[in-house]
Amino acid sequence: MKKKIVDITCLTLISILIFSGCMEKKVKLTLNLKKGDSYKIDMVTEEKVIENISDKKVEVNSKYNTSYSCYINNIDKSKNASIQVTFDSLTVKSVENNGQTLEYNSGNPNSNKGQLSKIYSVLPGKNFTVKIGGDGKVKEVIGIDELIGKVLKELEIKDEKQKQELQKIIVDNFGEEAVKKQVENITSVYPDEAVKTGDVWENKSEVLGQYPLEAENKYTLKENKDGIAEITVESKISTKKGKEPLILEPIKLSYEIQGTQNGLLNIDEKSGIPKHVKINYKYAGDIKFTSQDANIGSRKFPVNIEGNTIINIAGK
Repeated sequence: MKKKIVDITCLTLISILIFSGCMEKKVKLTLNLKKGDSYKIDMVTEEKVIENISDKKVEVNSKYNTSYSCYINNIDKSKNASIQVTFDSLTVKSVENNGQTLEYNSGNPNSNKGQLSKIYSVLPGKNFTVKIGGDGKVKEVIGIDELIGKVLKELEIKDEKQKQELQKIIVDNFGEEAVKKQVENITSVYPDEAVKTGDVWENKSEVLGQYPLEAENKYTLKENKDGIAEITVESKISTKKGKEPLILEPIKLSYEIQGTQNGLLNIDEKSGIPKHVKINYKYAGDIKFTSQDANIGSRKFPVNIEGNTIINIAGK
């Protein structure tokens, strides 16, 4: 009789452990794409930047809405995926407090305003290839230089100085480094080991944007349900260490910026695709101008940036 009671007690304890999650199964999160699959990426960013230059306040409110089509055209032996990325549509609206407006809508060409809208107008339909590993790290960006060359050719700019200025803008926003940052801002989430609810892991990544920033990220698996891993992220933002000043003769431009970002990611466990991402960010600091020109000298101007990015990825 005592043996039966002991057996029943053991079974009860085991059941409690299982249902309480103490024996919860771990999940290995990794990018597991399949050749021939297609995805649609919609990314919306809203941002406010305030700079105070020589006691003059410059405030810029911007909204960017970009859509891409992605086709997995190859998976190699090391499980690196080659993804053809095509610009589908682009909507940009940026308004300064002095009334100056940049506006572009690929679906409504008549609404376009500002010189940069010419750049955006030739992007839809253009494509390039990203090679990415199962760990979410970009191995290679292929065809982006050719894309930039096509864009410049279609713009038909004769003035060489203006052409160089526009080329820099294109490279800064759509060049290889910009593409790498943009992709890894979505896919840098994967932990090295399998994780269970409540587990925490950390990594570092570069921050997408006009300032040379990096993030120290802390991820937590909040919930694992119905094949979706819900992950929270909290990050410390700071100026990228070792970043050389930007030289704009006769001025050297450097940054001293700190801040935070936080957000939520929903990862499909089977494919590793981040189906939904929302990130809020806020940081501030100084832009430092340094020059050997006595009339310029050394000056600091405060800057404040805040905004959010929402990304949705769905199969086609």
